[in-house]
Amino acid sequence: MKIEDMRFIKEEMGLSYEMIAKGSGVSLGTVKKIFGGYVKTPRYDTMAALEAFFSVGAIEMREAAFEYYAGQKKQGEYTIEDVEKIPEKVRVELIDGKLYYLAAPTPIHQVIAGEIFVRLKSHIDKKGGDCMAGMAATDFKLDPDSNKTMVQPDVFVICDPQVLGLKRMTGAPDLVVEILSPSNSESKMNEKMLKYRDAGVPEYWAVNYDNKSITVILFEDAEGNAQIHFYTFSDKVPVSIFEDCFIDFAEIDAYVQKYIDKCEGRD
Repeated sequence: MKIEDMRFIKEEMGLSYEMIAKGSGVSLGTVKKIFGGYVKTPRYDTMAALEAFFSVGAIEMREAAFEYYAGQKKQGEYTIEDVEKIPEKVRVELIDGKLYYLAAPTPIHQVIAGEIFVRLKSHIDKKGGDCMAGMAATDFKLDPDSNKTMVQPDVFVICDPQVLGLKRMTGAPDLVVEILSPSNSESKMNEKMLKYRDAGVPEYWAVNYDNKSITVILFEDAEGNAQIHFYTFSDKVPVSIFEDCFIDFAEIDAYVQKYIDKCEGRD
């Protein structure tokens, strides 16, 4: 592994010099010199120790980062105050005191989220009113009385101005759209979905591009019952919190395919 590769991992994971020194056993001064470019050819044993540290699995690296920045706690014991100690570039969500690392979203994930956001914002702008649309990464403290859950929905709509904040949102959005991705596994999405339901979110979408599906859950209809609707990327999906608002997923699918074609087979 080259120093350049280690620098990339360092930036991606938000690792400090102190953490690298602690994890590798290399002195802090030497770590600073190597990553600062002052040492061009580190000693063999030094490089071996650094490679051993940077070669650990992503899960172990994330857990080490959590312990370093937030303190050594067991999953289920973390709080929002612990999350605030973690550098911003190390994105995490907190669900019932458990920390989850958020990997950088894929370009296709962002294209889909962006297209949904643009269509929601366009409808809101045309109709007026107090609602606003937003995208990750925006923190939501879903329960004002709990400091053990803070999540970042991929796309959201807020119609209650009391939810808005300068540092984070506090309370439930009116619409949540989550897009399945490596950092948004199905089991984790189900866990988050239940937190959204309990917080009072009326409408929740789960978008899965791999199987071209959209699952819409209306947690409580006019009769107080939950409804689940299934759509595909060929459908116009109604946004139930608004009148006469539909997201045309065939258009989004065509745009995603256009993006894929432009990549010309590149990863």
